[in-house]
Amino acid sequence: MNSTVQAKQPRSCNKISASTRILLAEDNPVNRKVALHQLRQLGLTADAAENGEEAVKRLAAQPYDILLLDCQMPRMDGYEVANWVRERERAPAPSEGRVAPPLHIIALTANALVGDREKCINAGMDDYLTKPAKVADLQAAIERGIVRLGLDREDAALPNAA
Repeated sequence: MNSTVQAKQPRSCNKISASTRILLAEDNPVNRKVALHQLRQLGLTADAAENGEEAVKRLAAQPYDILLLDCQMPRMDGYEVANWVRERERAPAPSEGRVAPPLHIIALTANALVGDREKCINAGMDDYLTKPAKVADLQAAIERGIVRLGLDREDAALPNAA
């Protein structure tokens, strides 16, 4: 018996592979739990970081495809993390000798004021979701990232919910 929770939202474009590497950077334990549950509903798993510094350490240690990034975190906020990611993509790290692979950054923020989306995009984030995000919106944002990164393959699609 499959214990994976299936999303109840319709899937119009199943481009997400269960092997998509996702990092969730969220300092609030409740928001982190909700986001991880939503990802499980989509048949996905993610690593989690509790603050920006931890996110940077995880990103430096292994490649990810998608970064779900809270904008307001202690130690290093989401804007600083996005800037670090984009700098790393432009210039090779001395120890690596190569630039980092591209990463699709999705802002997760409680801020829904005029100009907040633009602030996130200007900081180097690729997409923007307000919390609490709906599963269908999260799926659509991840799918946009998969397409942008060229990872959308027929053999990588999630099965449709029964």
